[in-house]
Amino acid sequence: MDPKATLITTLGGQPQKVTFLLDLLLARGEEIDQVAVVYISSYRRTQNAIKVLEVEFSEGKYGKHPCQWKRIPLRSGYSDLFDILTPEDVEAARQNIHQLLAKLKEENRRIHIGLSGGRRLISMIALSAAMQYLTPVDHLWHINVSADILEKSRDGKIMHLPPESEVHLLPVPFVRGYRIFPAWPIS
Repeated sequence: MDPKATLITTLGGQPQKVTFLLDLLLARGEEIDQVAVVYISSYRRTQNAIKVLEVEFSEGKYGKHPCQWKRIPLRSGYSDLFDILTPEDVEAARQNIHQLLAKLKEENRRIHIGLSGGRRLISMIALSAAMQYLTPVDHLWHINVSADILEKSRDGKIMHLPPESEVHLLPVPFVRGYRIFPAWPIS
């Protein structure tokens, strides 16, 4: 039996980027039963996006699809990370994302990472961590949204893609660590 899959997304103020990506992956037949949203909690727009997503993932479901969602605020020590402005903030964010990926791989989960939302630096850190933890069953994704859909859906006005939308699911190529260091175990 295939292991269950987790979609990790970075989040800023655009909650529809999470649902667009999940809808596209589910349409491809991916069996995603968990979504982890990584974000900086200090931004008001991000807090609004979280509220919108809470509705989308109510009662352990996404529509009719069983799917748990986890909010993962980036933290520094025992408090939420206010922003990523210093080398210490970068290191705290890196540790958070590495710990998340390590935990999911220990649970033998397939991982999809969406790099389309939130602070670019969070996506870059996630890409770096992916190189260490992801295996051939895991994927990185970006979504390319047409300007028309982008404007119509801004701030979650549209949470699901209209038919025939100009939105493309793009695989993000990256070198997995096991290819650089063949002695690394593959989960």
